Amino acid sequence: MLCEHMGPMRETTVPRTLATILLIVSLTMLIPIGNAVMGLMRGDAVPSSAWAIPLVILATGLALMSFLPRMQSYGAHLYVAAFALWLLAAGYFFLNW
Repeated sequence: MLCEHMGPMRETTVPRTLATILLIVSLTMLIPIGNAVMGLMRGDAVPSSAWAIPLVILATGLALMSFLPRMQSYGAHLYVAAFALWLLAAGYFFLNW
């Protein structure tokens, strides 16, 4: 009886968890973009990587989010591997920012 409830719960829990992580990382990427915009408004020299890398990370997150509903048909392992690489790239940028 417990096994019957684990299948549907896992089917909805994993995509919701991944979507929540996508949201948190995407909101976190708005911090460097905001700092770059503030630097431009002050007249500071802002390197292109200060806004280009977060925008690429946001665009990749959007692509991952669009494939999230079809995760089961494309294979969960491939999706989770792409998600992990995206998360590592975002974390590397944010820690070395």
